[in-house]
Amino acid sequence: MKGSEGSPDLWAWRNWEPWATALTPFTTGPRGNATMRCLQYSADPKKVVPFGKLSWDEKSHQRWAHSSPTNAEEWKYWKFLSLEACAPGWTVCEKESIPPDFYFAMKNPNGHRNAPKHPVPFLVCAIPSSLGSRKVSELESVLCSLAKTLPFSVFAHKRRPWGVSSLGQDSFTYAIQDMTESVLSGATDFDRMRKPFDEDLLPETWRRIVV
Repeated sequence: MKGSEGSPDLWAWRNWEPWATALTPFTTGPRGNATMRCLQYSADPKKVVPFGKLSWDEKSHQRWAHSSPTNAEEWKYWKFLSLEACAPGWTVCEKESIPPDFYFAMKNPNGHRNAPKHPVPFLVCAIPSSLGSRKVSELESVLCSLAKTLPFSVFAHKRRPWGVSSLGQDSFTYAIQDMTESVLSGATDFDRMRKPFDEDLLPETWRRIVV
């Protein structure tokens, strides 16, 4: 998903709470539950905001989401850059060398210097097809409902591998977890971010979803 200019800040608690609640059923599993990592900068003092260990639960969501009941004043000095969630956590996936059973990423390109004036969020959400077509359909249905709450210029679906194997190397590139950086936002290409965005700019063929 890619938001439109003027999209409400999804990292604000009032906007994020319905998303967190709706996605919760997909964040638990036999391999482990989702953990999160959130990158935000504080203007006073100038440093990365230390959120510590974050789980996918209301207590953790309230720690990082702006204007939540637990940070009514602190958030005013924060600039949100990104949020990632992975189930099971990253260490488990790396140890098992198996992609996550749930992945979510949200990025605010406006967090970069010289970026567009209005926040234009990029979101990626993925689960493995091995969980079954019913589970995949359930997630798409939930995302369709959530997408109606925010103006998105692009909302699309694709079945793809977690990453593409690197020739002659025991590794992969172009991973789903890199999409908010290298595929959707073009973090170093601010002129591109200012231009109208549609699925034609994606290097793969996606199925656009109309909500």
